Amino acid sequence: DKTTGAIWAEIYDISDPKNPKFLSKIENAEPKVLRGNILLVSGHPPVGKEAGAEIRAYDISDPNNPQLLNTFYTPRKLVYNLFAFNDAMDYDPVNKRLYIATGRVKIKVFGINTFDPRLGRTSSGIAVFDVSDWSKPIFLGHNYFPDYENANYISNVDWIVYNNGLVFGADLYYGLRIYDVRDPQNIKYVSGYKAGGEVSGIAIVPERNLVLLNQNLQGGLIFVDISDPSNPKELNNI
Repeated sequence: DKTTGAIWAEIYDISDPKNPKFLSKIENAEPKVLRGNILLVSGHPPVGKEAGAEIRAYDISDPNNPQLLNTFYTPRKLVYNLFAFNDAMDYDPVNKRLYIATGRVKIKVFGINTFDPRLGRTSSGIAVFDVSDWSKPIFLGHNYFPDYENANYISNVDWIVYNNGLVFGADLYYGLRIYDVRDPQNIKYVSGYKAGGEVSGIAIVPERNLVLLNQNLQGGLIFVDISDPSNPKELNNI
């Protein structure tokens, strides 16, 4: 709602595409990821929890009655280091792990005060949670993107996808970022691909070793070969 700023998610039955049926609504929710019956959403955090996005997980086995599994806020350990949740996340249903992109605002970049909210995040990372029991999530680890101490380096990961031990991120200011998250206490940066054009969307086609990057500024789509994650290569763009 552009007037009030309210957001919500709606679930529809589209078994008959010509006659979609409304099933349910989740307030204060922007749908982000659906993995099986697990729906991940982001929302506006309540007063006192403003450090980053509010992340929620729902069980939609019964789409008429979504069940809240848990709500996630930025852990204090990260807040103390000026990191906060972005509204980018993914879930690995096999290993029961939740991955959330984080951002940290630096004091100055290129001589500009980056606490100015118009600049958004300027340094990014990945936080990992064990959600084998959604009611008792365990924070496993966190790491940030490369050159963090370089005052002229900026990063803002706006979307992530997980596949086979790796997290692929769409970095608004750079392009593709790839992280090895198999050991959450020792997350490693694998490589990146500089695409430009404000990359804000990402999808993966594992069976073809392809990553698709969406460019906002040009309205384009970039096809990247990730057969060798340490050396991603652009194949084409449209």
